[in-house]
Amino acid sequence: MELTAEESWLSLVKAFEAELKQRLRSRLKGIIARSSSDDLVYESNVLVVVDRADLEAIRAVVEAASAAQERTGLEGLSPMTVPQEDRHVIKVFT
Repeated sequence: MELTAEESWLSLVKAFEAELKQRLRSRLKGIIARSSSDDLVYESNVLVVVDRADLEAIRAVVEAASAAQERTGLEGLSPMTVPQEDRHVIKVFT
């Protein structure tokens, strides 16, 4: 049985979340996914909120996205990484 576009997106986002939790642990403060891979804000469809958006965190997010897409065989993640203090971007994503 083939997944619908919505089911595929949800599956990809869940795999991405699992990868993020493994890589960022307590640094991960939240994830906000848009309703579909085509629903973009600032050219991104998933917002990753971290304690500090430093190079280490950004690299972990990119690696997690790649791993999730490879694991699921799905594409379309376009994450943006922001520090937890960036209330403006967080508000725009929700």
